[in-house]
Amino acid sequence: KEPANELGGAVTAECLRLGLSMNIVKGSGSEQNCLRLAPPLTITTEEIDTAIAILDTALSNCLAERNDEKADS
Repeated sequence: KEPANELGGAVTAECLRLGLSMNIVKGSGSEQNCLRLAPPLTITTEEIDTAIAILDTALSNCLAERNDEKADS
């Protein structure tokens, strides 16, 4: 599969908007294809659940927006 650089950037921005600080790591060349979370070692199960819920919401929002843009084209 091909990297989805724009989608990765959008997911990162949406996560930050929703309260989850994360970033995307560059792969080979200019491809950005790896989302990175770096929680503290003292993270609780509840905090992990919250982070995953935010990531899930961000992915859903960005994919829905991307599908809407494709439908409008």
